[in-house]
Amino acid sequence: MVGTYVGYLLAGVWLAARPLSGKTAWELGLLFLLAAAWTIVTTARLTGDEHLNVILYSYDRPNVVVMALVAFALLTQPQPAAWVARHPRILSLVRALAASSYGIYLIHPLLLDLLGSGALGFRVSGASLPPFVGIPVLAAGLLFASLLVMTVARRIPVLGRILGA
Repeated sequence: MVGTYVGYLLAGVWLAARPLSGKTAWELGLLFLLAAAWTIVTTARLTGDEHLNVILYSYDRPNVVVMALVAFALLTQPQPAAWVARHPRILSLVRALAASSYGIYLIHPLLLDLLGSGALGFRVSGASLPPFVGIPVLAAGLLFASLLVMTVARRIPVLGRILGA
C-alpha cells in the first residue's frame, strides 16, 4: 500500500524546490483544468445511467497523478501564499482546511457512505444529478460537511486533543 504513495512524497520534495515562471504556472493551470475536464467527461461516459463509476478516482490513475502534482506545484509557489495572505476571509478558510485536512480525509468516505446508504431518508450520490453537475456539487458538499464535522469535533475536549485542536 505504501508503494502507491511514495511517488507522491518524492514528487512533492522535488516540486517544492522548483520555482515556476508565470507562463509555466498558467500552462500548469490549463493542464489541471484539462485533466479535470477529461476526468468529468470520461466518468460521465463510463457511468451512463448506472451507479457512479469511480474507476478514474484512484490515487494511481494518471489523471489523478497529474491533477495532484499540478495542484501541489501551483499551491506551493510564493504567489498563492501572498495572495491568500492579503485576503483575510480566504486565509481563515485555508487555515481551517489545513488544520482539519487529516480529519476531512478520514471522515469524508464515512459521510459519502452515509449519504449513499439512504439512512437519512434520502440517497445522494454523484450520479443523483447529471455527472457534470452532481460530482462537483457532491464534492463541494462533502468538503463543507466534513469541515463542519471536524470543526465541531475539535471543540469537544477529548476529541480536540486527539485531533490537534
